[in-house]
Amino acid sequence: MRLTAGSYREMHWHTADEWAYVLYGNARVTVMNPDGTMFIDDVGEGDLWLFPAGFPHSIQGLGPDGTEFLLVFNQGNFSEDGTMLLSETVAHNPPRYWQRIQGWIRVSSPNARGATLHLSR
Repeated sequence: MRLTAGSYREMHWHTADEWAYVLYGNARVTVMNPDGTMFIDDVGEGDLWLFPAGFPHSIQGLGPDGTEFLLVFNQGNFSEDGTMLLSETVAHNPPRYWQRIQGWIRVSSPNARGATLHLSR
């Protein structure tokens, strides 16, 4: 996968473990741990990472030229269908679901054009 400087792979998670080897450049990896804490670190050429299955994570290409990395999954039949994106998860659940969990509440309502629902805690 190649990410230009400043671009990122949005927060997502997989049904398989993700291993990666950085072939070129630099990236910032972010992983959410089961206890809700975040691990953030920068990686460079020759570095490895492992994101266990089910751990939400994102990757950002850093300057000057972004990054390129080789992805490996521990399931031979793994496909992109085994990847869940945070944006898709939010988009495919009704607002009342997000209002119920974690004590989130509606702080603004959609206008006539169907503006995005804003939630806060």
